[in-house]
Amino acid sequence: MTFEKALGQVKKGDGTGMRRPHWKNGDVRCQNPLFNGPYTGAGMTAPYLYMSDRLGNIPWIPSMRDLFADDWEIVEW
Repeated sequence: MTFEKALGQVKKGDGTGMRRPHWKNGDVRCQNPLFNGPYTGAGMTAPYLYMSDRLGNIPWIPSMRDLFADDWEIVEW
């Protein structure tokens, strides 16, 4: 699946993440105040992407390779 299609699914805030097959751990998730409510713990009120793995959550910005890849998968969490 393309990045655009995967992101469209994840933006809905329905408990899904997205990842590429070669990633061993973790997936990309979206915090979207329109659907999830504001994440007041961090003061975030605008949508953002973050990587979630066994060590926790960190902000994430896609690389050019990620943006143009067509091997994205949707995962439930």
